[in-house]
Amino acid sequence: LLVSITATKKSVYFSEVKAAIAALVTRAEQAQQIRERWRVEAFYDQHGRGTLIVQGPSHEIALLHARLEGMARCVVRGYTAGFDLPENHVFADTRSFEQLKYDFLIGATIGGDVNTLDLAQQALAKRQETSGHTASPLDPLADDLADLLSDTPISCPASGQWLARQAKITITVPAMALSESPAADELPGSVDGSPISPDVARQLVGSGGDTIYRLLTDPATGEVLDHVATTYTIGTRMRHALVARWRYCTAPGCDRPAAKAELDHIEPFNHRHPARGGPTTMENLHPLCKHHHQLKTQGVFRLRRESRTGVLTWTLPGGTTARTHPPGSVLHRRHAELIASTA
Repeated sequence: LLVSITATKKSVYFSEVKAAIAALVTRAEQAQQIRERWRVEAFYDQHGRGTLIVQGPSHEIALLHARLEGMARCVVRGYTAGFDLPENHVFADTRSFEQLKYDFLIGATIGGDVNTLDLAQQALAKRQETSGHTASPLDPLADDLADLLSDTPISCPASGQWLARQAKITITVPAMALSESPAADELPGSVDGSPISPDVARQLVGSGGDTIYRLLTDPATGEVLDHVATTYTIGTRMRHALVARWRYCTAPGCDRPAAKAELDHIEPFNHRHPARGGPTTMENLHPLCKHHHQLKTQGVFRLRRESRTGVLTWTLPGGTTARTHPPGSVLHRRHAELIASTA
């Protein structure tokens, strides 16, 4: 398995090595190794900064991290749905995305205090300031909105709808692992790209969301095959397929996860005449992190796709060119071999 790994990015190579090693370890060995390595350690430096390291099962860490990111994202973007806020209050917190994740984590439960703003009181204060009326206990002349802010405790919403939108993780399980074949336990699954045992993968698929998407892979390379679409809107199935196919931002050297990237039309979609070019297809779509998406849109990077091979050729500033292509998967190839051997 290790000899057959080919990758143009270091992050892809390391991911493939981890997956290949996971496939060589027995189920009992893997479970024992994970349990033996559970730990929580703290380190401190001379500047008063501490570092906390938590090691445990991949799916539990992934779920914890997804909830932290989901809560922080909602506060930063002002999404109040699902949170038990006082009436008329909105998020008005100035902390960064990462600062919010940290502050939510250090609580006994996932949650903490955030600044919220009472919109009704704000509107009242503005009206009184305009009219010159000062009978309200609020100071209408205050330039700083700090007087109107409240420290409001919030916790992670438990509704399935909120979790599906804001704290979703991706579980991939080989079809063989869901069968009753003797080979069902030969290949690991994965959660957000990290290997998990077939047992855990089956358990998560059985107890998780009610939607399962099928991904077809090339038996020779392990590359995720094309998914057909004919509209500008990128459907959920195609989005899952594109993330699984590329795994990372397609810009040369970038290892930002495709799951957090934006999907870009290589040939811009023709909104006036859709049939004339820029189709919403697997061949014409790829994931780009926000930074590289902006650079491509601004014309700093130019890109073309070779129709026969699917390789992307980038032209960088100064005329330098670089090539990227969808990474294959040793586990997908091994999966195809197992299916062929049991057919």
